[in-house]
Amino acid sequence: MTKEPVGGEMEAVYASMGISRDVYRYGERTLERLKGRFDAIDRMAEYNQLKVVKAMQDCPAPQGTAITIWDGIHWSPSTRSCFIPRLP
Repeated sequence: MTKEPVGGEMEAVYASMGISRDVYRYGERTLERLKGRFDAIDRMAEYNQLKVVKAMQDCPAPQGTAITIWDGIHWSPSTRSCFIPRLP
């Protein structure tokens, strides 16, 4: 696991890439102002991922079936059923 940069390490890396201190700090301030939006997006993404996991728990694939996005799994929340087409 990589350790998180401390102190001015990130700023030093940006500086070594030719990015000025002013630009780096402007970016950091902008990220801080947008933090609430990014947090809301992360919460929605987590919620949607949980819905997908729940659907897969409610409608497990037959043993030995590898599910990919291309398999075309169809889930109907209203009937709590799914359709998994057979591949040739």
